[in-house]
Amino acid sequence: MILCFLAALPCLAQVEINELHPTPVAGEPEWVEIVNVSTKNVRLRDWWLCDARTCVRLDDVSLAPHAYAVITRDTAALREVRTLDVDVVLIEVRAPSLNNTTDKIVLRDADSVRVDSVAYTMAWGRKGISLERSLDADRQTRWMASASADSATCGYLNSTVRLQRDLRIADLRIDAHAMSVDVVIENYGLQAMPSVMCTCTSNGRVVRRQRIDALPSDGSAVIRLPAVDLRADTARDSVDVKAVLDVEDDRAANDVRRRTIVLPPVIGSIAINEVLFDPLPQQCDYVEIYNGTGRPVDLEGWMICDAGTEGGRDTLVVSETVIVPADSCGVIAVDTVVHGMQTDDAWSRTFPHRRAVSFNLNASGDDVVLLNPSGFVIDSVRVDAAWHSPILASRKGVALERLSPMLTSTSAASWTSSAAQRGGTPGTKNSISVRVDTSADVTAAPSPFSTNAANAAYPCVISWSVPYQQCALFVQIFRPDGLLVRDLLNNAFGGAVGAVAWDGRDTEGMAVQPGQYIVSVLAVDANTTKSQRALAVVVVGE
Repeated sequence: MILCFLAALPCLAQVEINELHPTPVAGEPEWVEIVNVSTKNVRLRDWWLCDARTCVRLDDVSLAPHAYAVITRDTAALREVRTLDVDVVLIEVRAPSLNNTTDKIVLRDADSVRVDSVAYTMAWGRKGISLERSLDADRQTRWMASASADSATCGYLNSTVRLQRDLRIADLRIDAHAMSVDVVIENYGLQAMPSVMCTCTSNGRVVRRQRIDALPSDGSAVIRLPAVDLRADTARDSVDVKAVLDVEDDRAANDVRRRTIVLPPVIGSIAINEVLFDPLPQQCDYVEIYNGTGRPVDLEGWMICDAGTEGGRDTLVVSETVIVPADSCGVIAVDTVVHGMQTDDAWSRTFPHRRAVSFNLNASGDDVVLLNPSGFVIDSVRVDAAWHSPILASRKGVALERLSPMLTSTSAASWTSSAAQRGGTPGTKNSISVRVDTSADVTAAPSPFSTNAANAAYPCVISWSVPYQQCALFVQIFRPDGLLVRDLLNNAFGGAVGAVAWDGRDTEGMAVQPGQYIVSVLAVDANTTKSQRALAVVVVGE
């Protein structure tokens, strides 16, 4: 019994591994934080820090009760990226290189007895965020990703430690499809918290002051900030969004959170305009992006995603400056062979490309999603080989072109096969295009139009303009007697102008009979719930 008692003593650690950062961003060295949890000074003379492969001897330093020490290979580099308290002990040694997936860290004393250890996995967190030690409801050790706005709590109390009174701004979260920034507020404390005020600013301009109702422990609330409200200056793409809680609690550091947000452009002003997803051997996959903002746009940091495999997404990130002029197209390609499909005019205007060998669109069809650097979905389309013209002998090596950037991207009637001899028009005007007129509230052209995809008068383009910057859209086709023929858009998110193509088919997919039909466009303002309806007559010919 005495031997068992003595063997258990090392488990009563005086010093604990408290935080580790195995995947810091560029410029920050890896580090391990330890803390003296005892009430006495602890001398680290001849102590060891090990991973699964190597060990390194620590400096002969003393840790005061509840003091922190940070072990790293480069203390100067760490000081450049982290604000460290003067009481924090820095230990510079040739620390083991931590594995970016899984690894084991062991702290041993001078007798090589294990003082503490952790076998971590990055499944607990994500790149650029430290892993912090905490306790669950049963007082058992638990490792979690840091919740600090600074991505780590190097040399001070872990952000995951539960205090009595701790209301925090947990995140400034992008809602990619709703085009908003959500301020997520949580009561991370053990006690209920009373009602408080939250102030949200964009580049210092107050966007919203909202009272948060009293929250129980683990309760949460969300303040939604539409991206359009954050844009104080329409010429500025990025803004500094800041949220501040007016509260007195036990941890002031998480009462403020800020984030630089790259705002999305006006809806529909940047669009996926052409896609080649089944290239010939001398071609390559590419995505053409139309810039209709009226000013040059830099695509650096923008992303294109496809459906990927096994539920994951392949993502191409534009990692260099790529300027697309106003009213022009930029080409994001997986190889420089795209130049072989471009005309001299396209080359002289320096249309960009980006090599990404791992990015491969499915030859039968795929998702193509365009996101800006903050993750807002700017445009998306599910291209399908069935969208090609039925008169084509072979669809391989032929791009799909959008009839107009103003047409909704999700409708098959908005796309058709490129008529260019080289198979596509990357960087130049599409070979197949229609004029979209938005001078009236709602127009339908051509009229009459044909339901035959091989006819020049196919399809009918329904375009509109409404006095709302963001709205829910309902576009329907009716017979003159009021019978509903087709829902083209149902509660779709849109902007002040837009268009959709009708292929002349009803809800069942059958071609409608020749004659007159009524087009109805209903727009509901996203901010005021006001609505406006516009009607037009369209004629289906033979």
